[in-house]
Amino acid sequence: MPSVNAKASEIPLLSRGEVLFPGTVTRIRLADARQMGQLRTASGGCFGFSLFIPAKGEHPAQHMRLGTEAVIEDYNQDEAGGLQLKLRGKRRFLIRQTRCLHDGQLVVRPEWLAEEEPRQLPVDYATMAQVVARYMEKVQPDYPQYKPLDCEDASFVGFRLAELLPMELEEKQMLLELTDPILRLRMLSTILPRFQPA
Repeated sequence: MPSVNAKASEIPLLSRGEVLFPGTVTRIRLADARQMGQLRTASGGCFGFSLFIPAKGEHPAQHMRLGTEAVIEDYNQDEAGGLQLKLRGKRRFLIRQTRCLHDGQLVVRPEWLAEEEPRQLPVDYATMAQVVARYMEKVQPDYPQYKPLDCEDASFVGFRLAELLPMELEEKQMLLELTDPILRLRMLSTILPRFQPA
């Protein structure tokens, strides 16, 4: 995979039971001391966000090696003293090295992947663009920069559709790891019929 800025500094890692795509908004809560420590070490409000797979049988718990930069867009303190964070996915990265701090925080050295260049959406995937356009009408407050022309970009449509569909987490992770937006659309075209009315 091509990458840029391979000498990036360490960032704290949030291992969660979800996949964060570039551009996607997610909301999480930080409550205990270790999590608060992650907030303090998040340079520029930047975390690494990686899918966490719990232990199952003989398979140990693990986080995925490819994740997404998560940047804090908003936050507030709740009545219980925890912090509610609004995060947005940015660049993808490969985890090149991990390190555990004295308080239990996990920090990683990321190798940033090149961002996908805009590509014209092939006409074969126009139905996907229509689905995404309807979805964007519902989530407009979280995407203030959205414009209808975005639905002509293969990368935008693929990431938003992957965000929307209630797929298995392993499928979402596979779509995140693809670096070709047309291939991502092709994979989504085999998945989408599952969620369409019979």
